[in-house]
Amino acid sequence: MLFTLCLCHKIEFLNPRAVAKMARPKKSTRMPKTETQAKKSEEEQTKSVEDVTEEPASQESVGSETNEIVDKVASLDVKESPKKRGRPAKRAHPSGGDSPAKLKKSSSLSELPDLPKRRGRRGRRSLLESVTKPVIVKPFVRENWPENGVLLAFGTGDAGQLGCGEDIMERKKPALVKELDEPILCAAAGGMHNLCVGESGDVYTFGCNDEGALGRETKEEEEAFLPQKVSGVSDAIYCCAGDSHSAVLTKDGTVWIWGTFRDANGRMGATAGNTDDKEMSKAIIKEPAILEISKKIVRIASGADHLILLDTEGSVWSMGCAESGQLGRISSHFCQKGGRRGLGKILKAEMIFLNKKFKRVHGEVENIACGQFSSFLIMSSGAVLGFGLNNCFQIGFKDREIRYSPEVVPYKFEDKPVEVKQISSGMHHSVLLSKDGDVFTIGCGDYGRLGVGEKETLRESTVLRKVTIDKKIVSIGSGSCCTYAVAEDGSAYAWGMGSNLQLTNGSEEDEWEPVQVTGKQIEGQKIVSISGGGQHAIIVMDKK
Repeated sequence: MLFTLCLCHKIEFLNPRAVAKMARPKKSTRMPKTETQAKKSEEEQTKSVEDVTEEPASQESVGSETNEIVDKVASLDVKESPKKRGRPAKRAHPSGGDSPAKLKKSSSLSELPDLPKRRGRRGRRSLLESVTKPVIVKPFVRENWPENGVLLAFGTGDAGQLGCGEDIMERKKPALVKELDEPILCAAAGGMHNLCVGESGDVYTFGCNDEGALGRETKEEEEAFLPQKVSGVSDAIYCCAGDSHSAVLTKDGTVWIWGTFRDANGRMGATAGNTDDKEMSKAIIKEPAILEISKKIVRIASGADHLILLDTEGSVWSMGCAESGQLGRISSHFCQKGGRRGLGKILKAEMIFLNKKFKRVHGEVENIACGQFSSFLIMSSGAVLGFGLNNCFQIGFKDREIRYSPEVVPYKFEDKPVEVKQISSGMHHSVLLSKDGDVFTIGCGDYGRLGVGEKETLRESTVLRKVTIDKKIVSIGSGSCCTYAVAEDGSAYAWGMGSNLQLTNGSEEDEWEPVQVTGKQIEGQKIVSISGGGQHAIIVMDKK
């Protein structure tokens, strides 16, 4: 009887109470039976009721009976009832059984079956997953690190950028900067100042300090004309400089900054962290301050008035002037009117959005570089993303439009892609070093800064030009209007504008093709790197 009733009701609505109710005997509507038949029927019904109501059925026993009934009904070939209108029935779980929610009510977690993974949008990652990302970018390792590094300077030094005191305003040949007490590892030339990192991790600065670029107080002019230690900074491994700012990277991934940023309308200001717009406007960071950034940094690079940073996870950050798109994350709306709309967006370090397609195709960001008004991201594949000012094709795009966000630069030579290892960029030209040790230039050709001759005809180049040097090049550098290359054997070459004595050729003549860097102080020595400023240049040399 109970089995027959199940066919007339929806099985999914059965519950223990319903089962007990259906099991109770119903009043007979048949004709009266004989005394013997009635007695026999009464005994059977009483026995049936006792079976159900003898002891209160536990939920588990009733549930098991229900499951048995469901199995029996499922085995029957029952015709489907016509579809009813109304709320749609719940979908069956992909496993073919009950949903996890139903199973959870009747089973322990250990008894739950393994369900297939559902397709679709991924859920949010846990906080741990979002914080503990793997290290993608290798720690900073400088190639050709000098064992006994010394610093030399040449060019014009009206603001003390030669580091030779107030009496010496120009150097036609590289001259030793004598006031340094320890071997030098690396150095960077700003517009009119310099900074260098010693073997101990200390930092030294000299040159123009009008807007705090030296990171130390200079009560007298003489204090700016000679190198002095910057207090508060230690464990430095790399440095970079712009027109009025300086930055230093330490072993633990911390970045120290000082100075200020400028745009076409004058001083913009600077901040190292959480400062409101009024406080950062036209502000000068006179002493070194730790840049408040949530990641560990492994690379830094400076333009004239902007700074970009690469962290261990492959993300790129930027801060400073944005009027030419050089930050790679500010729209033209905020870059207009001197780039001062919303100083909080510009002067604070924020992350640049990189399309995932770039990384899928070209790998991770491996290195970074800056021109005076442009920026470059070098990918592990050798491809380059560029953004910023391109008015003379100095980034490498075929038009003169400003790029406000990163785009792949189509660097090719003789219809073959060039795998780039290093980039250095001046005001309106760029120089590239390939992974094969070849040198290429692009952009403005005035004063011979492209190094390919063609004095009378070459004003600009929209394609890469290969510079002829019969040695393998390992390092490149540039000033505003001049270019440098350092060979594997320690020799160096220069070309471009000569009016500020930045070529070591002993005259103010421009050089349209590479000439060797010469001088008594560098004869028989190994040059490691050359960095060009606005009117001068500095050399790090491994002295034998």
